[in-house]
Amino acid sequence: MAKIKWIKNKKEKQSVYNLQVKKNRNYFVHGVLVKNSEKPLAGYSVCNLLSINMEMYSNNEEEYKKQLEETVPYLVRLSDNVVEYELQHNLSPVKEQKEILEKLREIGMGLTNVHGWLLKDNIQYDSEWSYWKNRKFYEMVCIQCF
Repeated sequence: MAKIKWIKNKKEKQSVYNLQVKKNRNYFVHGVLVKNSEKPLAGYSVCNLLSINMEMYSNNEEEYKKQLEETVPYLVRLSDNVVEYELQHNLSPVKEQKEILEKLREIGMGLTNVHGWLLKDNIQYDSEWSYWKNRKFYEMVCIQCF
């Protein structure tokens, strides 16, 4: 649970949108648990990141499921190829980083343009329907990454 660091007394009420959470990086917004997607990395770790542009995918669950089944394995392979390229061409700045990269081969698969994807169906970004629609899409991406 987030702890309040300080309070500034103001005459008008305002919603809080930005939080700094030190320990577990999770917090609640309107009763929904928000998890920070940033994974803490060990010293000298490297994570090659790639983002899927959601607006390029259908809003129909069966259609985007097929699209993700086709594209995500290639994106995972591409990310791992970036790791392999770095290793083969000795591009790590320090020896410890190269050793960690060889052992862990970490990649990150993110999503971008969520709002554009929702807008295609005229869905409000912070609505309950948006939450469920996004959850289904994210689940499918996770399934395809493994």
